[in-house]
Amino acid sequence: MKFSLKLKGFTLTELIAVILIVGLLAAVAVPIYKVYTGRAKMDQAVTIIQRQLDIWSEQNVLGNTPSNTLTSPSPGVASITLSSSGVTATLNSAYLTFLPSNVVLTYTPTVGTNGTTWAATYPPGTPTMANYFPPNITCSSCS
Repeated sequence: MKFSLKLKGFTLTELIAVILIVGLLAAVAVPIYKVYTGRAKMDQAVTIIQRQLDIWSEQNVLGNTPSNTLTSPSPGVASITLSSSGVTATLNSAYLTFLPSNVVLTYTPTVGTNGTTWAATYPPGTPTMANYFPPNITCSSCS
């Protein structure tokens, strides 16, 4: 009786080629994923801030002087303060890891007959965040 032994498997060259391809895909995907998660986290923070801007506008239309401070309304926002001059929001850099430190955003209202528009400013040297703002908010200090 004669047994035929056929080896099945991959060669070392094939394994190295697969590892290189997976490494290249990971090298491209990881930075894109970090940007995606950063935008998702910032979107959550902007949503919380946007709601407070709406509350400020509603209070202003009713003739009330908006005055309120929220501490830790979301993981991305450390605090939000509503005052008669506008809204100030402090972003949490521990959650929004792409920020160098807690960034203070100042929203200044322009009240018109068609509603309130907002101009946002933040400190110089802060990474550009203009693409994170809702369309009805302009950024006067975007670099």
